Amino acid sequence: MRAAVTAWIRPLGRLGVLALAYLRYRWVGSLILMLTVAVVFGALWAGPQAIRSVEKTLVARAETSGLIAGPAIGATELTLGIAYFASRFEKSLTFGDLEPGRFPGAQVYPVDIRHRRGAMPIVGVTAGYFDMRGTVVESGRVFASAGEAVAGAGAARAFGLAPGDPIVTTPEGLFDFTAPPPVRLTVVGRLAPTGTPDDDVIFVDLATVWVMDGRGHAHEEAAAGHAHDPDAARNRAAGLSDRRPYIDATDAGRFHFHGEAAGFPVS
Repeated sequence: MRAAVTAWIRPLGRLGVLALAYLRYRWVGSLILMLTVAVVFGALWAGPQAIRSVEKTLVARAETSGLIAGPAIGATELTLGIAYFASRFEKSLTFGDLEPGRFPGAQVYPVDIRHRRGAMPIVGVTAGYFDMRGTVVESGRVFASAGEAVAGAGAARAFGLAPGDPIVTTPEGLFDFTAPPPVRLTVVGRLAPTGTPDDDVIFVDLATVWVMDGRGHAHEEAAAGHAHDPDAARNRAAGLSDRRPYIDATDAGRFHFHGEAAGFPVS
C-alpha cells in the first residue's frame, strides 16, 4: 500500500518542482495570469453585489416618490425625469392638472424639470417636497418667495454656493432672441447630503419657474428703483443701457403674471 502511495506522490512532487521552476523563470507572465484570474473571479462575486446595491437604491427612490403623474410619454422616461431629473419632456402638464380634487386622498407635489444652470437641473417644487423626501436643510432655510433657491449638497459644492450667494440661470437659446433672458436667483439654503439625485439639483419654487418661462413681467417704472444697482451703475459708466443682462427674480414685488396659474406649465 505504501509503495502505491509513494508511486503516486513522486510524480506529483516532480510536477511541483517543475511548476516552481517555471514560475521563477516566467514570473511576470505568471503574475499577470494570476491577477487576471483574481479579477475575473472578483468580478463574478462583486457583480451581483453591485446590482443588488443599485437595485436597493432605485427601489428606495421609487418608494419615496409615490405615484408619478405626468404628460403622455413613456413610463420609463417619465420616471427618469420626475424621480431622477435625468431628462426633460417636450410635453408638460399644467398647474391646473394637479389640483388636489383630481387626486382624492393623495398629497400632490408638483415637480418642474425644464430649466438648467449649465448641466445642473433647476427643479421647481413646493416647500412640501422636502418634507415628502425627508430632506434636511443643513444651512440657511427653504425658499419662501420667487427668486430664492435651495442648493443640493452636490450642486452647492460644484458651484461653491452658500446662503446669500447669487446664481444666474442658463438661457434656453443663446441665438433665440425671443427666448426669455437669464434669471438671477439668490441661494437661501443648502441641503444636507442625501446620496440621492436631490444632491445635484438647485430647487426653486414654481413662481420662480414661471419667471424663467417669461410669464412674469416687471413694470418699467418699478425698475427705476434700481438707480443704485451696481450692475446698472457699471452699464451707465460704460455708456450702455441701464438694463441688466438678466432678470432679478428676487424683485418679486415688481412682477405680475399674465393669465391664470392653472394654465401655467408644470412638467
